[in-house]
Amino acid sequence: MRLNSPTIMRWVVLAAAILVWINVYAFVDRTETIAVPLLIENLHNDLAIAEPITVIDVTVSGGLRDMVQVSDATLQFAVDASFITGVGHYALDIKPKLVPKHIKIANFIQKQMQITVEPIVSKSVTVMPLPQGVPDDKHSVKSLTAVPNQVIVFGAPSLLDKISEAKTLVAVRGHQTSFTVPAPAVVQDANNRTIHSVRVEPAIVKVNVEIVAGASIRNLGLKPQFAGELPNGFWIQEVKFEPPVVQVRGPQQILDPLNSLSSTAISLTDRRASFNDQVAVDLPDGIELVGENLIMAHISIGSSEGTRQFDIVPQYVNVTEGFGVTTITPISVQVVVSGDPKTINQLNRSDIKLNLDLKGTLSGANKIIITPAMFALPPNFQVVSFTPDKVEVVLSRL
Repeated sequence: MRLNSPTIMRWVVLAAAILVWINVYAFVDRTETIAVPLLIENLHNDLAIAEPITVIDVTVSGGLRDMVQVSDATLQFAVDASFITGVGHYALDIKPKLVPKHIKIANFIQKQMQITVEPIVSKSVTVMPLPQGVPDDKHSVKSLTAVPNQVIVFGAPSLLDKISEAKTLVAVRGHQTSFTVPAPAVVQDANNRTIHSVRVEPAIVKVNVEIVAGASIRNLGLKPQFAGELPNGFWIQEVKFEPPVVQVRGPQQILDPLNSLSSTAISLTDRRASFNDQVAVDLPDGIELVGENLIMAHISIGSSEGTRQFDIVPQYVNVTEGFGVTTITPISVQVVVSGDPKTINQLNRSDIKLNLDLKGTLSGANKIIITPAMFALPPNFQVVSFTPDKVEVVLSRL
């Protein structure tokens, strides 16, 4: 094959284009907003900040090669508390403390923070060692033991009242044998962010990690968690999950006490009919889900009220002058109505009106979103649900 063959030339051009693209992609600046540790500096030893200070959202920019180097250790912000001499309320300026080379700070919205300063106190809390990652498929973590298993946390009294434990995180990914490693002991908030307004002593503990052959996996059922309340007269009849059982893996000492797992919160506010909701598994610290954390919940709602379904043909209000409705798709709307079981059977379709508001519509096809306010019903009856939630109305000049 000759060097100037069209096939060879095409491959040369393609390779050159790929190299150009890689170089452009690597060096073109990209922007990203990340959570950056916010540290407290130079606060007097007898004082503590009552707020759980954790992170600040910062927008940074830089080339791809530089952006991958950004971490909690290389990018930090801080507040200088050296001027605080006693308890009270103060405003602290937030400034960059550590910024990697070639990384630019594009923006950080919070330039100042309001704090409350209290006299410092201390309390003893248990250290909970937690694994990060999992060993290979043929091994598992049997136990993690912190030495010492208790530390002293120093901070403001109002903040320490909410703290019951410290955590230490140990990377176990890829390990096949037991090991001991030093690890920092930290206090975290509900979102697993380290609280920098407390101090832990000792700051470093040793963690003994016992690795055994065989994977520690369990199949566990799910229990629903709810937020809000159903209206009076309604109750939850049944909750079904798909899948009904999930597979998790983690340290044996954490898995053994578990009888089931909980879902993330399912909102019940204003629910008057059965519904479906997509939730996730609320995983305990140190436990990892095998597979995708995506669960479908089917919630059946019961009611002391009676319900009936009707097919309603819409009526029109606020039609633009000089225009008329040519077609509507679909031609009817299904509506579920609730009310007193003794009287709901006397309700007729003609008693229910759906007044589509066509204000502002013009010639041609118009998408009209249906709202509960468009329905007119006799007293003591309510719309539970309706479908579809929008229709297409075509208008033309008269």
